[in-house]
Amino acid sequence: MKRGNLLNYLFILFGILGLGAMIYSYLAFSINVVSKNSCSINPEVSCEPVIMSSYSTLLGIKLYYYGMAFFPLMIVLALLSKKSEKITGYLISYLSVIAAGISVYLIYTEIFIIGHICILCTIGHISIFSILILSLARFKFVWKE
Repeated sequence: MKRGNLLNYLFILFGILGLGAMIYSYLAFSINVVSKNSCSINPEVSCEPVIMSSYSTLLGIKLYYYGMAFFPLMIVLALLSKKSEKITGYLISYLSVIAAGISVYLIYTEIFIIGHICILCTIGHISIFSILILSLARFKFVWKE
């Protein structure tokens, strides 16, 4: 298996993982299909205080909606990277840098301001950082120009 193909499969894997966490957040906290308590492990590791906080919205939109757009976009770009590697390389790399920057802020907010850790958010953060690392490995030429 070629290195590029393996990395594309990993892009898709982490895209699906992140998307799954965002969809689960939506199901639990927007339409109440899944219990909100299902991701509460202990008083410190609980999704509800994080997702229901004022820090979980941007421009009046819950952050998991952005995640439900970001992760499918990464999957589609990974699938398209065989046809136009340079353009998709730029897009994946730059979007994942922006998403990683936002994730750093959100991790700080979870730990130091809200005082709770959200498992679903953590899965999203791990997926974003993994996509960033994969983009650096796959599209390293983007950073050389």
